Amino acid sequence: MTSWTFGLRLISACLVTTAAMALWPKDAAAQRCPAGIPGQGNPGCIPPDVYAGNQGGQNHSSQVDDSAPLHLSWQAGHSALVWHPDATEVWAVWNAADLSEATGKALDACNKVMGDGCVVAVSSTGGTIAFGFGPDGYARAVWGNKKRDAVKKFNEQCALTAGNCRLAETITSTHIKRPVMVPILRTRSYLPNTRGAAAYGAVASPKTDPVGTKWQGHAWLVTGAPTYAAATDKAIMRCKVATGMDCGIDAHGVNSNIFLYTSQDDYFFWGVELTRQDAEASMPKRCKNHSKGKRCVITAFFDLQTPRDEVVTMSYTP
Repeated sequence: MTSWTFGLRLISACLVTTAAMALWPKDAAAQRCPAGIPGQGNPGCIPPDVYAGNQGGQNHSSQVDDSAPLHLSWQAGHSALVWHPDATEVWAVWNAADLSEATGKALDACNKVMGDGCVVAVSSTGGTIAFGFGPDGYARAVWGNKKRDAVKKFNEQCALTAGNCRLAETITSTHIKRPVMVPILRTRSYLPNTRGAAAYGAVASPKTDPVGTKWQGHAWLVTGAPTYAAATDKAIMRCKVATGMDCGIDAHGVNSNIFLYTSQDDYFFWGVELTRQDAEASMPKRCKNHSKGKRCVITAFFDLQTPRDEVVTMSYTP
């Protein structure tokens, strides 16, 4: 985490700051500037102390003659992507003048909607942030020096989940070489005023296999919950009250689907995918990881949108 279904479409627009642009004469060679201001290579007649002093952390000589060109400086925009565990939206700012501006604006906007609990998922200077949703519906975000690097890292990260991911958007901060007195042209942002539609679900069972008890092969399922905590806490509580045992979460997700798989030897395990098609496509890899490659089938399917609070009995009924 600390990603971006996330049916989210990022609208890149907002917080546009305009920059003053110099009027460049057609005939720069004929440009005549006031006394004391070099003309050659300086069509805007910018005074020497604007571009020849200590600009951008660089020490330039203050001795400038008419042959001195305009000094150029690398400028990189700053980016930050912020999210919250109970939101399916993200808050992003990029091309900001500095990193504190990017993170501050994104965090402020997120906390205004969520109250508190927002965290910076990724922040960077220059480069591209790629984000989208994993098979469990939760956002994922990575950074790359270039857009193709970020997308590649996103896909590689998703491959580790054994499921399918959806790339939602990429945001790239400008990295340009420009005259030191010309600022970054615009700060962009995506700052929604809603947390997004969210339906959470979780499955809990005893941490110690209740072999020989009536609870063997049982799990407690909660879906349609408004937050992650509401789903996981309730599932664990139901399990603990019923069994008197210490219980833990077997699977959880948001805006996705929980599946119960079983192998030919009646080994059951849970998975979370965005769609049933994704669940079937990832089944061979999941089956290999859980039951040494034996053939598996999906024995139960639960969408997380429908409110449920029930006990699931595991049985081989494909």
